[in-house]
Amino acid sequence: MSHHCTETLSSHLDPFRWVPEDLQASTWPTVNTPAIPPAIKLLLMAPEDIRVAELLEYCPTHPPPPSLPSNTGAVHTSHLPPTDPSTYPSFIWELDHRHYTIPTESNLLLANDGLASLVHPAAPDVRFPAWAAIPWRAMSEVWNARDIWIKGLTFCQSNAPLSERRELRRYARVNWGEVAAMNSELLARCQRILGDNMLNDESLNDCADFWNSCLEREGRAVVVAHTGFAPSVMKPNASQRVLRTTLHKLGNSAKGKIIIPWHLPLLRHWVTVRVDLDDRTFVIVDSLRSPDNPDPRVLTGVHTLVAAIDQYLSQPDGIKPWAHNQIAIAAPRQFDGVSCGPITFNTIQRMLYVDRRIWTAERASSIRMEVMDGCVKCWQMPIDAMKVHKLIPDEAQSSPEKHTISVSPDSLAKSGPKDGQGMCNPELERRIDVPLGVTKGMAAFRQMTASSASPRPVAQAMTTLRQFPSHPAAPGMSFNHSGMAALRRPSQTPPGSAHTTPMAGPSSVASGMAAFRQLAILDVQPSTAGKPQPS
Repeated sequence: MSHHCTETLSSHLDPFRWVPEDLQASTWPTVNTPAIPPAIKLLLMAPEDIRVAELLEYCPTHPPPPSLPSNTGAVHTSHLPPTDPSTYPSFIWELDHRHYTIPTESNLLLANDGLASLVHPAAPDVRFPAWAAIPWRAMSEVWNARDIWIKGLTFCQSNAPLSERRELRRYARVNWGEVAAMNSELLARCQRILGDNMLNDESLNDCADFWNSCLEREGRAVVVAHTGFAPSVMKPNASQRVLRTTLHKLGNSAKGKIIIPWHLPLLRHWVTVRVDLDDRTFVIVDSLRSPDNPDPRVLTGVHTLVAAIDQYLSQPDGIKPWAHNQIAIAAPRQFDGVSCGPITFNTIQRMLYVDRRIWTAERASSIRMEVMDGCVKCWQMPIDAMKVHKLIPDEAQSSPEKHTISVSPDSLAKSGPKDGQGMCNPELERRIDVPLGVTKGMAAFRQMTASSASPRPVAQAMTTLRQFPSHPAAPGMSFNHSGMAALRRPSQTPPGSAHTTPMAGPSSVASGMAAFRQLAILDVQPSTAGKPQPS
């Protein structure tokens, strides 16, 4: 449970903060309510749109004292009223509360229908109002999310030579920086990937979405199917609809490849299947079996699939029969019960890009890091990259079902505004074990910040300023995180007032505007920074 700055992403960058130095607690309302007062919420709660690059640099404005009375225990209720707000220790609002038990809202009601006050083990002589439980729980989520992203960086660093680790830090800052750090769905995926767990459908489907976006931009006749593809084609009523969606991406022709993550539910095991339409062959890669002895259920399913493809494409009688290619790609062997998912991920990578190395037990952690990277990139993609409602050409519209191509429900969530507006670059680095050079890293950064549709100029300005700390036009330039935090907050001036009063303490709008003026002076604007530099 670290509350200090020793784990920030890069020590030369200023720490990211949102809580002001002077909380002016003596001016806080003294009412005991279950809802946090709006003015206090603006002071204490993390920005809703906080990004990974910011959260990795987070360092509390008010860290706990070394002599903290307790770093674990239960928060108790009291029938006595809260003490005066001036007695509240500032560190309590940024403390990692994951090791404390915080009472639920229903437990705060007293017998006389009043509200209990709260006694925290870290400040046992103070009674807090009931609303204090809200920022405490929120800070638990902040620290948990930060730990997950730091663990991702640790995976990067532990699987790379010392000479490459600095560039891996840059890689994460560039390619993950604009992702919503507090996205609960993405955090759940990353936590599962980085643990000793099996990969689930959502993680592989995220990677499939990202690969397909790149393949389409590259103009390659290859489709990576979602995990629901194989079960669907086994159903007579669904197979034609599913095939229509997939084969349309290949131009409704007998050319191209379909790569399928194939799941065996009874074994809880992933297998990789590739169907080559050009030469009418299929490949089965199973990390528990040899290539010449595939699982009978998979083999039967593949024969059903290719027969359905022939029927959909109206292949003539007497055409060359489908053949099982047993030597097309090497099959790694797993020796545990959880590596089949990462092996399937790696096998699909090797089917798409010939420079990928085969999975080995020594590289298992590195491959999981690449799965996490694929998920993060997927959640960066804008809506148009997801092809949510892509029209089918007129000549193919013979039934009402053919007007749209459906995508998984997760795809709609991924492309929502809460998950950032990062650009999906088909040439974006596909490797984590070979990190970015400085030039390529900056090119990727410029591509990511070039989106004119991004609603987050504050975060983009902050990220840009971080990337150019030593610009010759501004020797000694420094960036004020608290100013940017102030810009995020709504004005506290009453509606209709012509006068705007900056927030108390160092978190002022003026600080944020000063940062923007520095940005304009440096001429580091998204519109001019969007052109990739030659590598």
